[in-house]
Amino acid sequence: MREAQRQFFKLPLEKKMTLLATKDPNNRGYSPAHEQALDPSGKPDTKEGYYIGREVPAGSLPG
Repeated sequence: MREAQRQFFKLPLEKKMTLLATKDPNNRGYSPAHEQALDPSGKPDTKEGYYIGREVPAGSLPG
């Protein structure tokens, strides 16, 4: 997994942008640098991310 992540983050930005989390209904995928601002001052984060998760069939969770 570590090697896979290293290889992914070495890809050109244009390739990573094809996997944007905002295009996925479950918000899974690539998150580019400066997309999130968790700092109350409003300064964007400088990290990149790739969000993953287990597929769960609709209606299978309580609530």
